[in-house]
Amino acid sequence: MTGRLSRRRSAPPADRGSGSLEFAVLSVAFLLLVFLVVQAALYYHARNVVKAEAEGTARAVRAYPATAGQALRDRVPTQAQVRSLAETAARRQWQILDEGGNTTSAPRVDRAEVVGYDQVQITISADPIMIIPGLFGSRLTITQTAGGPFEIFKRSGDD
Repeated sequence: MTGRLSRRRSAPPADRGSGSLEFAVLSVAFLLLVFLVVQAALYYHARNVVKAEAEGTARAVRAYPATAGQALRDRVPTQAQVRSLAETAARRQWQILDEGGNTTSAPRVDRAEVVGYDQVQITISADPIMIIPGLFGSRLTITQTAGGPFEIFKRSGDD
């Protein structure tokens, strides 16, 4: 009787090693799922960093320094000045927010322009750090826009 029970408990020879194979396949799928979750978290964090860079850059450009003797129309910077200020401020913001480039690549100023008479609009893009390079194609780019009115202070009686 003990011989019969021992035969029934042992697995058939065709199924030997299937547990190891199942574990190997499921481990790869589980690790891929974990990497995707971590990559999504990095993407959303990088998106917040790029948004903060765009807002900080717009804030720096909006506070364009003008001298007291300038006419009001000359206190708004030209397109070239806005672009130059934006690139400098974006680089500075990136160094402050993402020291060492652990979250995004260096920011690119896609658009920096004066809109209307006294508004500035800044568009910055950057690439998030990828855990598995090439997972989402060649690149994943984050683009954020920020803007606002120039801060122009004038004395009473100025035009």
